Amino acid sequence: MDLKTYWEGLDSAERRKLAKRAKTNMAYLSQLVHQHRRPSPEMAKTLCEATGNAVPLSKLRPDIWAAV
Repeated sequence: MDLKTYWEGLDSAERRKLAKRAKTNMAYLSQLVHQHRRPSPEMAKTLCEATGNAVPLSKLRPDIWAAV
């Protein structure tokens, strides 16, 4: 699943919880969701973990983890 699909399945409270688990803020996550920014490799790993691996590294940074 990609980050946008995952994000769209969350209500606002769940989105805030995701931001907290990822140790970031809603504005930055929104930029990632809408592909205005690309997560750093470290943030990609953090987001993968924060989503319970629902959003794999290969979806967050295919340039680094193409087949993970």
